[in-house]
Amino acid sequence: IQPYFAIQGVDSTKALPPYDFTLNANLVNSAALKTIVPDLERVDSVVLRTHFSDKNGWTALLTAPVIDIGSNRIRRVRFEAGTNENKLDVKASLQQLHISNSIELDNTSITASLANNNIDFILNIKDKNSKDKYNLQGLVKHAGAGNYTLSLQQKNLLLNYAEWSISPDNKLIFS
Repeated sequence: IQPYFAIQGVDSTKALPPYDFTLNANLVNSAALKTIVPDLERVDSVVLRTHFSDKNGWTALLTAPVIDIGSNRIRRVRFEAGTNENKLDVKASLQQLHISNSIELDNTSITASLANNNIDFILNIKDKNSKDKYNLQGLVKHAGAGNYTLSLQQKNLLLNYAEWSISPDNKLIFS
């Protein structure tokens, strides 16, 4: 995610050679795949499409309609990412994530833009009936030297169906 959001120091003296390539992959249900993942019950064509260029940036798209592994169920995953001028845009969504009896997420989406060591994001989780259950909008800032801040926006803060009020200058600092 560098240079949009720095995770580690960057050696700016190191120039990369020009590049322009595509990486595409399809994962289909097969006996070989079931050998690697023995509890795999079902997978419907997982598709990855990417293009990387030093001149035109990059794009990535991953879709996974159905994945069933043991008691774990994943439905309609879609992940898109790509560079747009001086930022990285990310959109991810899933219809259902069911992990044994411990986690169940329905109709979940996250949208984020990364630029200038900031991640501006919106996380929305709906229930099975597509009613908003959680909604968080916020900003993660990289303050340098492994320090980060998280601030939530006041508007549309929803936690377990309830609207919440939050101080406009809220901040969580972590490293």
